[in-house]
Amino acid sequence: MRRLFVALEIPRPISSNLINLKTPIPGARWVDERNLHLTLQFLGEVENDRVDELIDVLEEIQTDYFSLRLYDVGHFGSRTAPRVLWVNVEKSLALQELQSEVESLLDKNGFSIEKRKFVPHVTIARLKETHYEDLVNFTMENSLFSTEQFEITHFHLYESKLSSEGPTYTKLRTFELY
Repeated sequence: MRRLFVALEIPRPISSNLINLKTPIPGARWVDERNLHLTLQFLGEVENDRVDELIDVLEEIQTDYFSLRLYDVGHFGSRTAPRVLWVNVEKSLALQELQSEVESLLDKNGFSIEKRKFVPHVTIARLKETHYEDLVNFTMENSLFSTEQFEITHFHLYESKLSSEGPTYTKLRTFELY
């Protein structure tokens, strides 16, 4: 079994801008710059003998390239148990269409997919026992954060391996947009 997801890579210097947001927040475990991404679809555990089929399905996607911009910061989780610190993604019809096509093709071909509503974001830190007041301060200080637009010319199939030091992501295949 392989733990897989489909995502967009965040290019440099955009990822460098995200890393510059890193500040001392108790309980925050900041995502390494090389692991920054925008998940299109998390598949979870996939049988080894289905990975080639998965790649064939993703190669069917023929979508135009597009631009994105990141802005603002926020968090997921409750006031008493915040879990993730993220950067928002500017609304993009092209991004929504790409994600929808990925989800639809995977579902149609019998791959188990997350059924949660797609909320485009880039996770910048995972939180454990972080005080809500620290997040409020961080979000207020960074509420005007914004990146330049950047081109999305491809997406990737990644494998995720979990360890005590955090996840390691490996690109298994790159899929070009036209």
